[in-house]
Amino acid sequence: MTNKDSVDITRAGGGAEISDFFYTPSRGGGDLKFSFQRQALDKAGDPMLSATGQYLGTTYDTTTKTYTTVPDCVQKAMAQQSLSDFTIDNFGLSNWVDATTDPTLYTRGRYKLDLSRIRESVSGVGYSVEVDKTTGKLVDSYTYSVPSAGSSGVTVVDANGDPVAVDTGKIGTVYVALRPVIIPSDVDAVITTGDSVDALKTRLIESIKDHDGKTVPLTSSDVTIDTSKVDNTKPGQYPITYTYVPDGVSYTVEVTVKAPAAEVYTVSFDSRGGSSVQSERVTSGDKATKPADPTRNGYTFAGWNTKSDGTGDTYDFTKPVTENTVLYAQWKADAGADTASADTASTNTGAAADAALAHTGSSVTGFIPAIIAFAVSGMAVTSFIRRRRIRL
Repeated sequence: MTNKDSVDITRAGGGAEISDFFYTPSRGGGDLKFSFQRQALDKAGDPMLSATGQYLGTTYDTTTKTYTTVPDCVQKAMAQQSLSDFTIDNFGLSNWVDATTDPTLYTRGRYKLDLSRIRESVSGVGYSVEVDKTTGKLVDSYTYSVPSAGSSGVTVVDANGDPVAVDTGKIGTVYVALRPVIIPSDVDAVITTGDSVDALKTRLIESIKDHDGKTVPLTSSDVTIDTSKVDNTKPGQYPITYTYVPDGVSYTVEVTVKAPAAEVYTVSFDSRGGSSVQSERVTSGDKATKPADPTRNGYTFAGWNTKSDGTGDTYDFTKPVTENTVLYAQWKADAGADTASADTASTNTGAAADAALAHTGSSVTGFIPAIIAFAVSGMAVTSFIRRRRIRL
């Protein structure tokens, strides 16, 4: 090389380094062409393709020409970066070298990524690789050009449009364009025991896309839906798996089968003239809470009964509630208390009415003869007076 000492290899921002020197044979004549480039290194100073973080999954928008990161569930499935996936062509002559043999990559060089492992890693989360527009088949590899020193290269953004960094340790140095095939919907995957699984399965997927981006009906022979593992008679979580056969891509939705909502019943308390007692709302099978005893002037509370007149069952608060229930307060009159008109909240008839009048010292059956006797006595007096008047 002529005047090699005059070549400036110290300048920053894209200058050459001695170790980065290589040459390419020209395609015409016998001359040699020399090129000085920088090595493409990661943040640790190692060859960039030797990074071991995950490939960064992206989707490409042809309109905005933007790469956007895939959802987290897809990124988690992405394969780890490996030198075995790469071949390198630093000279631009399609003389591809296995990166496991020599991972050195230079700016303005090229590297090819075999997509086999990546395609397999995302096939279970509804994604695949891009389609060759000429053949209509899935591409086998992507070819990348290493930008020259000082060039920013491709920018990848997240769903909010903010730039996303590569070479973070967890994420490797290479982004990969993916294609969503099976797109889930936002419908809650929840049914109640006894509900139809068929009615749900058609609502869990928003769409399935073919190689031309057209929607494939769920009823297509290219689509399978496996619901065989769902037991809609037993609460639990079960998988429904959708598969787009031509791409070998599937997506599994976890369906929750839940028990029917329990009935809720009302337990009401009729204090029958006593202080008010708040009703309760009780879930079927649970127990009602025994309230504080109501109070009533002239009476002592004697418990709760299922019938107003006390002829029902004394309520047991340890038993589960299985229906709407009304409970009636039972009262025992205090000795010597004036309760003549106290029982205004209930209707007393028959034996109950007799009991209510017991505090007066009389009874209905004793009261009627007294009236009759008084009437007869009055007639006798009147007759006597009249007779004396006749004699005069």
